[in-house]
Amino acid sequence: MVITGLRGVGKTVLLNEFRGCASVADWAVVEMEISKHDDAAFRRVLGREVRKALFEISPSTRWKDKARRAASALKAFTVQVSPEGGLTGGLDVDQLEGLVDSGMLDADVTDLLVALGEAAADHETGVVFLMDEIQFLSTTQLEAFIAALHRTVQRSLPITLVAAGLPQIPELAGEAKSYSERLFKFPSIGQLSDVDAERALAGPVVTQRIPRKRSLRWKTSSMGAFSAFDSTERPTSSARTSELWLSSAVNRSKRVRSPG
Repeated sequence: MVITGLRGVGKTVLLNEFRGCASVADWAVVEMEISKHDDAAFRRVLGREVRKALFEISPSTRWKDKARRAASALKAFTVQVSPEGGLTGGLDVDQLEGLVDSGMLDADVTDLLVALGEAAADHETGVVFLMDEIQFLSTTQLEAFIAALHRTVQRSLPITLVAAGLPQIPELAGEAKSYSERLFKFPSIGQLSDVDAERALAGPVVTQRIPRKRSLRWKTSSMGAFSAFDSTERPTSSARTSELWLSSAVNRSKRVRSPG
C-alpha cells in the first residue's frame, strides 16, 4: 500500500498506526524516512535497517538456517559500500559467493528481500517496510524496490510495504514498473466531507458517554463549518467563544480523512 496526499494531511500519523499494528502482530518493522541519496547511500540505509529487522526476527543465537543465509546476504549487500564491516557488526557469518554480490541494485535488493522473507517465514513471523517520503527515491531505487517486492509476492513470502508520499507517486511507480498498479493499492487522503467532520467531533462524545447538561444541536455556518449551540438558551459570550472554538476545530479536522 502506498498512501498519497499533500503535506500535512496525516500520512506519517497513519504510518505510525501501521507500526503499532505490526508490533501487535509481532512482525519486524523496517522504518525508513527517504531522503535523496545516491545508490551507495541507499544501500547503507537499507542495509542498516534490514540488519535491525534480522535481530527483531530472532536473536542471532537462535537463528535458523534461513536467517543465517539472510545475514550472509546482508553482509554481501553492504560490503560494497562498507568494506570495513561497519554495517555488519555482530553478524558472525561468512559471505556466500554469488549471493547479493552482482553490483546491480535491482538484482541485489531482490536477493536481499527474498532472503529476509525466507528468514521471517522460517521463524513464523513477517517484515513490514514503512517508508515515508517515498517520492524521494530515485528512479533506479524505486524500480529496484518494486521489483524486489514483486518477487517476494510471487514467492508468497511474509514481506509487505506501507509507504507514504505525494500525489505523483502512483504515476512514478507506474513508470518504474508497469505492474505497480496491480502490486499496490494507492489510497489518497485529503479533506473530510462535512458529514465525516461532524462525526469526528460528535462521535467521541457518544462513544465516551460524556454527560451533557444541555441539549446541543449541530448547525452549519455559511462557511460550511459545523458548530454546536444550545437549543434552550440564548448564547452567552462564553457560549459564543466555545462555538467559535468548535467551528475552528472542525475546520482543522476536515483536513484529514482516512484512506478509502
